[in-house]
Amino acid sequence: MSQAPSPQARPSRSLFRTKSIEQTIADAAEPGRELKRSLTAWDLMILGVAVAVGAGIFSV
Repeated sequence: MSQAPSPQARPSRSLFRTKSIEQTIADAAEPGRELKRSLTAWDLMILGVAVAVGAGIFSV
């Protein structure tokens, strides 16, 4: 009896692995699985710098 190859053996197959919509919704409904929304001062500062640099590239 042969075994199925592990995901490490065939990385191209794991690249296109998908989940059904029902499974995704069920996973999201589990308690403790939601993401916390938070932006720190560091995040906002970096976002501001990125916006300034991005706008500067198109104005030159």
